[in-house]
Amino acid sequence: SLKSHEKIASGIPSLDAVMGGGMLIGSLILLSEDSLGIYSDMFLKVFLAQGIVKDEEVLFASCDTSPDSFMRKLPQQTASEVSLAKQAFSDPLQIAWRYESSPAISVFDPIKSYSNSFSFKDRLPDEIVQSSKSHYWPSKGNPETYDDLLDCIYKKLITGNSLNEQAAKKQNKGILRIGIHRLGSLFWKQSQTRLPRFLYSLRGILHHSRSIAIVTFPKHLIQKSEIISRCEQMSDSVIELESFGTNTNPLYNELDGYIRFNKLCTLNSLCPQMKDPCDWAFRLSLKKLIIEKLRLPPEGADSTQREQQTNPFCGQINKDLDF
Repeated sequence: SLKSHEKIASGIPSLDAVMGGGMLIGSLILLSEDSLGIYSDMFLKVFLAQGIVKDEEVLFASCDTSPDSFMRKLPQQTASEVSLAKQAFSDPLQIAWRYESSPAISVFDPIKSYSNSFSFKDRLPDEIVQSSKSHYWPSKGNPETYDDLLDCIYKKLITGNSLNEQAAKKQNKGILRIGIHRLGSLFWKQSQTRLPRFLYSLRGILHHSRSIAIVTFPKHLIQKSEIISRCEQMSDSVIELESFGTNTNPLYNELDGYIRFNKLCTLNSLCPQMKDPCDWAFRLSLKKLIIEKLRLPPEGADSTQREQQTNPFCGQINKDLDF
């Protein structure tokens, strides 16, 4: 388990509530991409945008896309969802009598979240991104990409005084947010067999610094399942996204995909704090990412799923009783 007790906002209030109030500083989070990588990019962009809004150090690394182009598409900060949530749940609801005794289910608990709200309807202004403390890792086609990236991260931690022994001597303790995009894809020059070693080294650096890293991981492009298993073991948390895509199931009309918390870092404990890590889904509502509990809609009286009783419970027995 991690020794840090401090958490930072992910940029998605509902995700913070699910993870117990935020992401632990010093943790390595492996985000398994969906099939097209659309929603995993959104999660990473919100994470980086939250750091820029909070005036934190941000480091972005990618071999698949231009860092400057990626950072220009960060979502814009919008009005807080806390007041909207309080207003929504303060009004009395007219519901069916058979559901009155059921516990209320909210999308997220605003008290447990310190995140701002971000919408992909608009982009973060370029002047804010350019004036922020954002840094890019220049891949430059270096054949030793993993080692070069580790050196870049370590140097950035030293210059930013984000190592634990440096931060202990300062009053204003800075935080470095690291976003690594599509680690292990075909654009990374080195062999995929070196991925577990890279993640192991990165986690060791993070555990001794005031930093946090989200690594998007296209595991459908990894050739060997053993590499995927070892990469997940080397990470503190493993979150998997699965997009519904063209699924025509009416139960998923309002949802965009599953989100599975396959592994969560623990705080002073050997047991995870989440009881149901797999029963969650995400959706894009008003261009905002929302995490909510996956549940079936109420079954109506005229539902085709309800089995109709053709015979009465008693009477009209067609055969004699045999004693």
